[in-house]
Amino acid sequence: MVILFTPDDVTMHAPTLYAQFASLSPIISSVHTSPINPSLKTITRSVHNIDNDSRRRVQYTVLDNEILSCVEERPEIKASVFSPSRSIKVNLVVSKKKDIESTFFEVWESDALTQTVKLPVERIHGAVCTDDWFGSLSICEATRQVVYGAEVLKLKTKSFFSPPDDDDDDDDKNKNENKPLIGSTNVDGEGLSETFGERYTKTSKLSLFILDLNTKKVAAITNTPGFEKRFSNGGFSLGQAVISPSGGHVVYSAWKVGDRRLGSIYCYQRPVAIYCSPLGSQTDLFVSLSPENSLSRSPVFSRCGCHLAFLASSRGFETHNGAVKVCVIEFDQVEGARTDTARDLCPETLWVDKLPSNCFSPKASTLYFTGLYRSRVQIMSLSTHKRFNGEPTLLWNNGDDSRSILEITDNDITMTVSSPNSPTKIATVLYNDEDDTYSEEDGREYLTFPPMSTSSLVDTSVIDDDDLCDFSYDVFDVKENVQGILLLPQDNGSPATPPPLIVTPHGGPHSMSTTSFIGAYAYLVKSGYAVLHVNYRGSTGYTVESLNELPGNCGAVDVSDVFEATQAVLKRGVVDESRVGICGGSHGGFLAGHMVGQFPELFKVAALRNPVTNIATMVTATDIPDWCHVEALGFGKYDFDNFRSPNAEEISKMFACSPAAYVQNVIAPVLIALGDVDLRVPPSQGIEFYYTLKNKVKTKLLRYPDDCHAIDHPLSAGDHWVNIKNWFDEHL
Repeated sequence: MVILFTPDDVTMHAPTLYAQFASLSPIISSVHTSPINPSLKTITRSVHNIDNDSRRRVQYTVLDNEILSCVEERPEIKASVFSPSRSIKVNLVVSKKKDIESTFFEVWESDALTQTVKLPVERIHGAVCTDDWFGSLSICEATRQVVYGAEVLKLKTKSFFSPPDDDDDDDDKNKNENKPLIGSTNVDGEGLSETFGERYTKTSKLSLFILDLNTKKVAAITNTPGFEKRFSNGGFSLGQAVISPSGGHVVYSAWKVGDRRLGSIYCYQRPVAIYCSPLGSQTDLFVSLSPENSLSRSPVFSRCGCHLAFLASSRGFETHNGAVKVCVIEFDQVEGARTDTARDLCPETLWVDKLPSNCFSPKASTLYFTGLYRSRVQIMSLSTHKRFNGEPTLLWNNGDDSRSILEITDNDITMTVSSPNSPTKIATVLYNDEDDTYSEEDGREYLTFPPMSTSSLVDTSVIDDDDLCDFSYDVFDVKENVQGILLLPQDNGSPATPPPLIVTPHGGPHSMSTTSFIGAYAYLVKSGYAVLHVNYRGSTGYTVESLNELPGNCGAVDVSDVFEATQAVLKRGVVDESRVGICGGSHGGFLAGHMVGQFPELFKVAALRNPVTNIATMVTATDIPDWCHVEALGFGKYDFDNFRSPNAEEISKMFACSPAAYVQNVIAPVLIALGDVDLRVPPSQGIEFYYTLKNKVKTKLLRYPDDCHAIDHPLSAGDHWVNIKNWFDEHL
């Protein structure tokens, strides 16, 4: 048993220590630079409020890297956007009074509220979409128009048993068209709509709308693909819209909905294309800007509007993540996109989710973006000159830390910098007008924020960041395209007593463990454990060939790599080889289940979060049945156009590559944590594993009724991680 504190009751201190690390882990969500003084920035951070099981957002005013003030942001602000010159800011506000919800835009100019416009929710459209993936919010200064995305209005329905309305007998044709469908309240495609699954349970089908701030009128943008079929099950869902600087066009991503909507979060292979629609004369047809690509998304205009960049894949991919390229197309502000000028800036080797909202340099000679690269979150650049076409340049490397772009302006790039033992800081890189690049860090110390209290258990005034994060880390190669990140606690004067090891394979599986600061893992290290992250074959951030080795071989290739990484650490002699545990969520939980089943003598204890334990019983209950087919059976084994249940042979193969096939070998104590509203990996997966093990080994089941796949409600996350720490204390 590991004992961090001198008092006997270890569990008394675990919540306090967890809350301290949560206080070091605020997410920096946005930076906005003043258009008047580029040294003046507004930075927004969000942190868990464990006491209230909520999240708190705080805005800091920073001048020349000095914090001047901070104020808590109004929770009713759901999204914000600045005009390109940053002279206009629009807030989307959703307020609730006496159970009546209202949605409106606030328009701020010169730090003054100049307009408030109530939106026609439930009259012209449904709820406005504000998430970071499908959401659209873009403003044109020239025309003072705002483009946004919102749900298509649902068809009106009534129960068979509802009392008749006064106008039910009215024979007027127009009124008849708007009459509710009787008995269709619970019919899929009429009263009910399919959604995009996990995390997107309120997102069904999005259309684009335009608000004219001069007249305060809202209109649907009708010349878009699938508009005429917006009330049917098929068609398109529109998002990521950006309005051109002149206001003459809107460019957006259009996801093909199909007959069955599959889960979308972390699923980057869903059919999507870039389109352009002219505004003003909505009788003009829309134009596809990427017909030669199977997938394209994330459109961004250059400052002048002469270029448009987006991410694309010419061949697409069946796995939930895959490598992409950056494409650029010339754009005429009157005529629109010049489709004959489209070109690729690099091969399909990038692991990038989205482009920054202002990814071009001021003169549009270079693009800047954030991607994944060999265990790091990495800032990269590409030249837009036609004579260049190659791999991106990796920028501002400082050892193995991780960096991510927050904002790009005419003066600088603001970025986050962190590492496993260093909480997130802010750095800036200055613009060089001579060569139109952001070339050198400004030489100032990184901007460090004070901890934000997450709980009444924590007094942040006495938190010592250096003491809490007084541990080391090392990124090492296990073999080609397989890496480990080893976090080691200080020896505390007892080098003869090496720490126990917790192996933490990532989920996905097509994602990557990075060298970013994650408070939960730092919490385990400070509790006396070494922590090993493993980027096995199938991880992003390496080669396409390496990623493609996993589909059809899951439960074998990934298991082998995790075992080899663990053995590599044990050979160093820096951890106690007799005390090895494993902890993972989703596909990481899948691997944890495999490791205690395939290597029962090595792994002494396990903690699984929403784990995949039996692909054969998951396939018909998950929002991603394609994942089950592709990962278990290999490429070409799932028909994305025609859903079908797996046959007997396929079910047999799915079971054979699952942890359930090795459950009889498990001798380790197993902790299982489940989010009861998880649509990605149904709770039945963990429950099945729990009851199979319950009478065989020591087990413990945690249930979080309101949590989904991530188990990230502040109180649930805290409870879950403290339980994990105590479980390892008891059994390792």
